[in-house]
Amino acid sequence: MNIIGTNFHGHDSAIVQIDCDKRLIRARSVERVTRIKHDHIFPEFKHQILQKEVSIVCVSFNRFSNFLELTPLSKGHLTYLKLEKNRRNILKPQYRKDLYLSSSKKRLLLFLIKHPIVSLKFLFYRKKWNYIQRNKPRPSTTNNTHKQEISKFISRAYKVNQKNVNYFDHHLCHNIAAYYCSPFFGEKAITISLDGRGDDSSGKVYLFEGNRYEQKAISNTPTIEVNGLCEEVSLGNIYGLFTEALGFIRNSDEGKVEALAAYGTVVKSLFRILEESVVVKDLSLVVNVSNVKRFYNIEWFNQLISKNKKADIAATIQRFTEIIVTRLVLNVKRSLPKIDNLCLSGGLFANVIVNLKIFETKLFENIFVLPAMVDEGS
Repeated sequence: MNIIGTNFHGHDSAIVQIDCDKRLIRARSVERVTRIKHDHIFPEFKHQILQKEVSIVCVSFNRFSNFLELTPLSKGHLTYLKLEKNRRNILKPQYRKDLYLSSSKKRLLLFLIKHPIVSLKFLFYRKKWNYIQRNKPRPSTTNNTHKQEISKFISRAYKVNQKNVNYFDHHLCHNIAAYYCSPFFGEKAITISLDGRGDDSSGKVYLFEGNRYEQKAISNTPTIEVNGLCEEVSLGNIYGLFTEALGFIRNSDEGKVEALAAYGTVVKSLFRILEESVVVKDLSLVVNVSNVKRFYNIEWFNQLISKNKKADIAATIQRFTEIIVTRLVLNVKRSLPKIDNLCLSGGLFANVIVNLKIFETKLFENIFVLPAMVDEGS
């Protein structure tokens, strides 16, 4: 039996192959092949990794209606994936910066002349994508169709029966990966996942023991409309908005904000706003939707930056993240005081200072952070 696990929505696409007959595991992150950091393109790798017939495919997302609303996926996102594939055939990018058309116009024009068929495909999918963007279908009416379209797309790519394409909750995948890869497998352990979003939530808490697990809490992600688009709100996404406002790339350069924070001091007024925006309730993070709308206003951020140093703003969002996550971990420990093993996963735990603060609380005797904590590890 040959099992494929994959993640290809949002960012950090990846693929893993488990050959049960040969007891062989192969795993590959898309960015290692394309050299595009946090690449989101669909992972095919037919020659590199798919060397025998695929029996089962497992995908780390499961909420199609919400996913459609946010991307939108279904036919729209599949068209986007095809458009992106043809665009890369034209640009031949070696690094992320090569994807920006302004730096590749000359190469693009030369390719259009030499390869008219590929160019026509690119123009066709771009026109189709633009049409879909202008006429987005409502998620409530296309949920089942969406799942069928994705399953059909995957079955063609991996040459597997459409019935053998399976979908799993995003945060369950995060937590299972953290526990099974930890040295605590077989023992009781608490797992926590936190990231920007995934299947209607930004995080979950589980209790594991061997092959048994129980969900203890979920941090839901409310949605708000921003410039006609539906955005999920979470602690991870708020950190990403600050990253973008400070001049870095969202969902990529959060580590630079973390480093910049070391050179600043907390802005008390901004910290109070953040405290009113996200709070810890029991074992979950709860977002005050009405209070976070300002974070999507670039003019509000520009005024904030004009009055404060960028390092101070970075220090504020970093310090707040440290405090809110350690509060959550404290509540988890109070709820399950006899468990001494903690496993962490999800993009938020790529923040090493947050992990250090959790360690310094000495609440847990053993802590394991999944090395591939972002979506490629799910």
